[in-house]
Amino acid sequence: MTIYLHKASGVLPAGDIFNFGWHSNSSNSLPTANGIAATWITELWNGTGGASGLPADFQTNTIVQKMTTTQLGTTAPYRAVGVAATDLTLAGTAGTANLPQDIAVVVSLRTSDPSRKGRGRFYLPAPVAADVASNGELASSTITGWMLSLLNAWSVSSVAGEHPVIFSRGTGLFQGVVRFGIGTLFDIQRRRVNKVNTVRVFDNMP
Repeated sequence: MTIYLHKASGVLPAGDIFNFGWHSNSSNSLPTANGIAATWITELWNGTGGASGLPADFQTNTIVQKMTTTQLGTTAPYRAVGVAATDLTLAGTAGTANLPQDIAVVVSLRTSDPSRKGRGRFYLPAPVAADVASNGELASSTITGWMLSLLNAWSVSSVAGEHPVIFSRGTGLFQGVVRFGIGTLFDIQRRRVNKVNTVRVFDNMP
């Protein structure tokens, strides 16, 4: 069995980048594992099994451009020993205003271990402003739709041998993910804003 890191990456409307991903413990070869991961993000984005997918919640210039799978070594410090990548073009379809690109929606991952060692997460990019409820939180309808899209996409990839796990680089141990969730509060990913310069507007004091 091999630990893989599957990471989707792409561009945000203001020109910066995003990436998010998860680990798996798999008997698949590196090319096969990457192909399954590419199918996972495609099915998550476009929808499968009756899920609507994500395009309507993202602006047209939010685009998933690549799925990269990294094979980790079997001994500490568990560095990369192989990489495979698949180019993609998965774009949003919404024409409305986007939230700031340092905003992120957190997908929480949970194992049967209730301690912090049994928890993980990844950060989806910022959706359009229409997905914000009147109280400033992520709309419940958006959460419901994304949860179904994630469930159906993982239902396919897990059967194919790529089931998400929480992997510790400190110990080399892993635990299978048994639950996942999306919260109502937005998070911040400041590292997603490092290629776009701030334009400040000044005026002379009277």
